[in-house]
Amino acid sequence: MSVLAVCRTAGVARSTFYSHFATLEDLAVATVADAFTAASPADVRRRTAHETSSADITRESVTQMIVTLEDLRTVVLMTTRMASRAAVVERLIAAMTEAVRSAIEVEDSDLEEPALALTADFVAAGTVYATLRWLEQDERDRQAIIDHLMNLLPAVLVGGAR
Repeated sequence: MSVLAVCRTAGVARSTFYSHFATLEDLAVATVADAFTAASPADVRRRTAHETSSADITRESVTQMIVTLEDLRTVVLMTTRMASRAAVVERLIAAMTEAVRSAIEVEDSDLEEPALALTADFVAAGTVYATLRWLEQDERDRQAIIDHLMNLLPAVLVGGAR
């Protein structure tokens, strides 16, 4: 894969590509990071509006993330096999941390730093690592990973007692 091939497929000039991404790795990481965080804006809106329970909102967001990542499995696996897996994973965790932080802030506005940062980092890192490991398996059970993630998330996101 080359920048030229991506530009031809997307129908954009190379200058357009480089105005957004420095490398193909940057494009791949951005694509995967978007998949991890795509549900975040709607998630936060629904939490703010109190449309349904925290657990239902979280389950819907986790399900959307898993479905999107599974659809992009080839891109995800290619991205994590690039030159620096650790750097890619760190970038994914950073993107996920911001998304999770927003949801936590809505659910518990009294949670102060450093507890807020610690909780967001914990959820993001755990979710990224667990999801990537799941995607690397040949046999994957979508409902099982969703249920496992839901069981591991902190009460602030799933409406349980703290």
